[in-house]
Amino acid sequence: TGIAVDPYTDVVYVTGGTTVAGVGAYSSLSDLQSFPVADAHYDYCTATGDGLASALAGQLASFTVTCKDVLGQSPLTGSVYASITGVIALTPTITAVTDSSGVYKGTYTANQAGTYQLQITVGRGTAAQRQVIPGGTYTLTVQPGATSPDNSYWWGAALTVSTSGNMGAFTILARDALGNRRPGGDEVDVLVYLASDASVFPTPGQVSDVGDGSYEVQYRITRAGSYTVEITLASELGADAPSLFVASAPVDITMSYAYGAVLRAAAGASSSIYVQTRDSFGNKALVDPTAFPDGFEQVDFELCLTLGTNDARSCRGGEIDSGLSVTVSYGSWPPNSPDDDGSPAYGLYTITYFPFSDGNYFPLVRHNNTPVPCAFDMPVDQAQQDPGTVAADACIEEAQTTSRRRRLA
Repeated sequence: TGIAVDPYTDVVYVTGGTTVAGVGAYSSLSDLQSFPVADAHYDYCTATGDGLASALAGQLASFTVTCKDVLGQSPLTGSVYASITGVIALTPTITAVTDSSGVYKGTYTANQAGTYQLQITVGRGTAAQRQVIPGGTYTLTVQPGATSPDNSYWWGAALTVSTSGNMGAFTILARDALGNRRPGGDEVDVLVYLASDASVFPTPGQVSDVGDGSYEVQYRITRAGSYTVEITLASELGADAPSLFVASAPVDITMSYAYGAVLRAAAGASSSIYVQTRDSFGNKALVDPTAFPDGFEQVDFELCLTLGTNDARSCRGGEIDSGLSVTVSYGSWPPNSPDDDGSPAYGLYTITYFPFSDGNYFPLVRHNNTPVPCAFDMPVDQAQQDPGTVAADACIEEAQTTSRRRRLA
């Protein structure tokens, strides 16, 4: 019989031996048996430390393993290992705190949040030869780090385009610096600023915490135009401030008004009246003249000898002057207009009419076959200027009040 220890593989080999075949009958064996060497002190190892059960993504976590021999003394030798499996596989670094103390420190950094299993083993040789220390398997939870606005993102059609008066909505997803989804509970603020006028108070978004790191945002803006959306996460402004365009709502014919040569014109010469179309919130109809050179609205002009009371009929049922040339165009400012700021003349129609005969007439401007309630007469020898929304709204309100009184009478 022979016994040998391989110090490189930590395996004990036993050769030879005898066997009994019968009474007084012995024979020798040529068998070779191998036995892996285990650390005798593995049953006396314990592990402690926060890093056994929890960690923060991107930050170093640690735990301590302390081993004793059967006599309760610090072992002179020992091999401690640890492994982490789950979202990804990790191998913690194990180092002896001091030589021959039996105390080992394990460290690791997990970048991905999630649930893992951490296992600690001792023993020499291959992984198959090692044994798990008592209670040496742990459930490890890696939490995401602090919210990073630069690594969070937001999406939704209403983040870039919306319509006046409509409720716009988009979603924010909060993440940490490593891209891990936050669990929710962050302070999130959304403010929508009018790009053309910094003095206008911003519209706050209504933020709802879904509870899984995402946030639903709603807003309602009635003023058409270009806006900037500022998103603040955990008191830090996001680097990406989306540009939002709020389109005008559908045109409301009751909000249209006219201005220009309404009450004074010369026979044998062209005169112009300008019709501003708007939505129910008073926004100019944002129809791009470049894309839609004729606009979308039906605008007409009648020169009446007499007026009736039926709005649905020409001259409200009165007599119309048939000797009149009328053309309608879209998207141009009046010549030398102080309103021309270089932007398109959104929602503005130009009526050019040419009366052939002198006389007294009743001018009637129609928008989609409905008489425009307010028409402002401007001096023909001056540049034509929009009377402004305040004057237009006041005139329309007065006209509507008068109409209601007339119906009650």
